Amino acid sequence: MSQTSCSDKGTGWVWVDQLRQDVHYSLRQLRKAPAFTLTATLTLAIGIGATTAIFTLIHAVLLKSLPVVRPEQLYTLGEAKHVGQYTGSEVDWDIFSYDLYTYLRDLTDGFQELAAFQGDPRRVGVRRTGDPRSAESMIAEYVSGNYFSMFGVPAFGGRAITPEDDHAGAPPVAMMGYRAWQEKYASDPSVLGASFALNGTPVTIVGVAPPGFFGDALRGNPPDFWIPLAAEPAVGRAGLVNTPQLHGLYLMGRIKPGAEPAAIEAQMQVELQQWLTGRLPTQAAAQIPHQTLHLRPGGSGIGLMRAPYPTGLELLMGISAFVLLIVCANVANLILVRGLARRRQTSIGLALGASRARLVRQALTESITLALIGGSAGVVLAFAGTRSLISPVFAGGSAAPMSATPDLAVLAFAFASSLLSGVVFGIAPAWSANRADPIDALRAGSRLITTGRSLVQRALAVTQAALSLALLVASGLLAESL
Repeated sequence: MSQTSCSDKGTGWVWVDQLRQDVHYSLRQLRKAPAFTLTATLTLAIGIGATTAIFTLIHAVLLKSLPVVRPEQLYTLGEAKHVGQYTGSEVDWDIFSYDLYTYLRDLTDGFQELAAFQGDPRRVGVRRTGDPRSAESMIAEYVSGNYFSMFGVPAFGGRAITPEDDHAGAPPVAMMGYRAWQEKYASDPSVLGASFALNGTPVTIVGVAPPGFFGDALRGNPPDFWIPLAAEPAVGRAGLVNTPQLHGLYLMGRIKPGAEPAAIEAQMQVELQQWLTGRLPTQAAAQIPHQTLHLRPGGSGIGLMRAPYPTGLELLMGISAFVLLIVCANVANLILVRGLARRRQTSIGLALGASRARLVRQALTESITLALIGGSAGVVLAFAGTRSLISPVFAGGSAAPMSATPDLAVLAFAFASSLLSGVVFGIAPAWSANRADPIDALRAGSRLITTGRSLVQRALAVTQAALSLALLVASGLLAESL
């Protein structure tokens, strides 16, 4: 038993040592051909960088969760498709009045917290009390008092808004966004507790939100201030609280541990129909049994940006994948041409006793090493590319609530793309190396170098042309869509 273990351990160390030798040999060969290495690296960087840049956007817009505590416990009511007055024709509800919110909040027992917030944050005039400068236009969002406790987000400085701040007669307060505090007020600690005039109404700043928290949705203009709904009649004067027929609030809640979303949804549908009874015009009362609402996972926030962008992002991802395949075909052709000059060296290796498996592994190791180098350069290009893609998406916005800096998920994607690309464009050269004949070592090197194009090269050229044609058509359709 011990002999087998020692043998297995020794075999493992031999494999690691051979891999180290293969990587060292690959780097030495790449250093000997700087023009080839630079060309292949730049080609790979473009393909991998473009794909990684698109994935960065997809991850940020479609996949990434809000920076809050246990986002998997969050659920939204509806899909947040629109904001506006209720006309009596709703079927699948996603926008609610303040009166309906309090009704659902007080009766539904499946939520730890059920919070409401303004569906369409607006600009307000902001001026610090005592500042002689004129008011500045900034974004404010009205939220229920349990908004921050529902997310589990503590204040960076001071305290968060609480339910005690959100009732009639409470002194008007607000929580400032970290970016606004940093950029507009130079991280001045005296902002905490200071009085600001918001649309002329004195409001006390009780806290600063933590960095990285942009609210409940990915928006072009994240809020600079969060204000309790109770202060909306004085500051906003839009009627969100005092106009029962105005439906302008989104709802999101954190369910209790062990609670079933389906059971909560069924209960809330009954509550919705009960609330509608007696509130709809007589001619619309027949629609009450058809009025429904649905709970949907809310860990990624309200889908204001997720709704319009998935198709475009998926199309861009497909096009970038085509580009990467063309890049792989290009690099495979380059390696095959380079391999013709090294075929005599490969044949000599076979004649001296090297195994074909070792030669194939060496060829794949060199391809993967080259791909990882190109992928590293591609991450740099992806960073710049993502920034250029974010700019038009958030055109006119004061700040983009997403970062172009690659995180662990993006780096893992770039590494996987590089590894897969290295295998894809390394298969043909490895297969070509496997077909080397030891007898070629006795022939003249010039005959080998001037050998005509192989079947593999012709197949790669046809594949590259086909992919390029498909990419050209897809790019034309994308341009038409844009």
